[in-house]
Amino acid sequence: YPLCALAVSDERPVSTQSTWGNDFRDPTEFWEFPEGTWNMLIGSRFADQDTGAALRYTTTNFNDYTYQGTFWEGDSHLGMWECPDFYQITDDLYVLHIASIPWHKDFYTIGRYNATSITDQHFEPASRKYVYDMDNWYASKTFYDPTRQKRLIWGWIAEDPYQMTGWQGMQTLPQDREL
Repeated sequence: YPLCALAVSDERPVSTQSTWGNDFRDPTEFWEFPEGTWNMLIGSRFADQDTGAALRYTTTNFNDYTYQGTFWEGDSHLGMWECPDFYQITDDLYVLHIASIPWHKDFYTIGRYNATSITDQHFEPASRKYVYDMDNWYASKTFYDPTRQKRLIWGWIAEDPYQMTGWQGMQTLPQDREL
């Protein structure tokens, strides 16, 4: 869908179909499946278990969203998720990447994307979780550069990771990242 064709909606779409309270943030990019229906992931958690989750929503018009359920639920030790990212790396393998709030680290896992219908789509991890970067790197996002045919990533770095008070830090410069 060409970005130049998108217009800002006066309706300012907001989904109210979640029961997640404040633990509901940072939508990921959209991907189309089936044709004419767009998917979006939002970071969340199951509060009673402190388990992170990526929730999937669909839209056909970018104004009205329908909650389709949990795309993937992680382990309890990762806590609340934000900034989910989802992309294809081979014909049948995908990356689901999340930022863990309590750990202030980015994790990813590689697996398969099963999409049999609009309501039955989920991620099945085939690998364990890996940390994207062991240093002061957090809440990263990727984009695909079709000219260079590379996936680029940028993240958030805090000025002092042990003194997380108030607003501080900055975005990194985009980097090539291969798995």
